[in-house]
Amino acid sequence: MAREAIMKATPSTATPNAATPRPASADVNARLATRLEAFRRHHPECTLEHDGLRWRYLSSGAGDEAVVILPGAFGYPELAFTLIEALESDRRVIAPWWPAARSLRAMTDGVVAILDAEGISRADVLGGSFGGIIAQSLVRSHPDRVDRLILSHTVPPAPEYAARVRRIVWIVRALPMWLGRRALRKRVAGLLPDDFEARPFWSEFLGSIADSIPKATLVAIMECMCEFICREDLAPSDLQDRDDRILIIDSDNDPSVKEDERAALHALYPGARVHTFHGTGHGSSVLEPEAYAEVVRNFLA
Repeated sequence: MAREAIMKATPSTATPNAATPRPASADVNARLATRLEAFRRHHPECTLEHDGLRWRYLSSGAGDEAVVILPGAFGYPELAFTLIEALESDRRVIAPWWPAARSLRAMTDGVVAILDAEGISRADVLGGSFGGIIAQSLVRSHPDRVDRLILSHTVPPAPEYAARVRRIVWIVRALPMWLGRRALRKRVAGLLPDDFEARPFWSEFLGSIADSIPKATLVAIMECMCEFICREDLAPSDLQDRDDRILIIDSDNDPSVKEDERAALHALYPGARVHTFHGTGHGSSVLEPEAYAEVVRNFLA
């Protein structure tokens, strides 16, 4: 399991010998590992059966307002543990794992079922990367359940890319999972700069998730992505009554969201606020967690 893998790889937090102090980067990685371990102790997962699928999710915080954090293609909410900690002091936070739900409607209905189970009638929604695809679908399929919307490092539909995405789905279905995991590990390595101080912690954490994600879940996520990319029914007028309640977070050098895709997303939500990180690629929330959390908190406030 991903949890056991990351904990085995966690650097020791024992106090070093005063004569041979550890490098600062080792301290940073050890602190992150200790922080993740404490987060897991205080955030046990909840489960829900809905429409033949077993949903797992985190539920924390307290207050009258709630925010739902929808994870990326790894489908692992604990990757957002620093953001969850920053938000849960004054609001409820819900964050699901992705099950093997093979349609956008199954995904969005599952999220709504979690809100129902938690007694939440309406929530702010933050979707990152693949989670942004689900968030854009959720606000249209269940508009009464979404208040403010944050789309982070994500894309709009692009039917012109449908054939390419269908080929990727076919490859994922046919590929032996050991090769798929190797490809995911390689992709993870490319998301983190070589000089990033916390690279050892995040590389191992992301890699352990890549090594444990079920193939059925990965295929389902790719099928949902393909369904969304092929959509031609989304228009700027869809959400014009809530333009001032939408925030787009992106980066000026994101390898997963090209410049034309960023422009197309901005055009789809012309009244949205935009915050652009500089030089953080696809991992702004990991590379600059405090700044990222501040942007989210300021918008939700």
